[in-house]
Amino acid sequence: MLLVYVIIGCRAVVSVIRETEIEVVLDKTSFVDFTKKDTELLAGVTMQDGQELSIVVDGEMTLSGKASFGSFHILLKHVSRICFEQK
Repeated sequence: MLLVYVIIGCRAVVSVIRETEIEVVLDKTSFVDFTKKDTELLAGVTMQDGQELSIVVDGEMTLSGKASFGSFHILLKHVSRICFEQK
């Protein structure tokens, strides 16, 4: 398994729950774990202050960024965890 620590060039993850849009500020996020439940992709978000929340995200969204080995693009449904570097 390849574990990649990256800094992602976006500032927030947006989730739509029914008709409500939720924005999670990534600058305040420690890590995000992704799990599949039926047809939904759940993101378990752990904030730097220890607060946890679970949101449904679009697994077809493309995640892109830069890592030590170069640039990458991957569908969110193929990601299991994102760890954010603390500055």
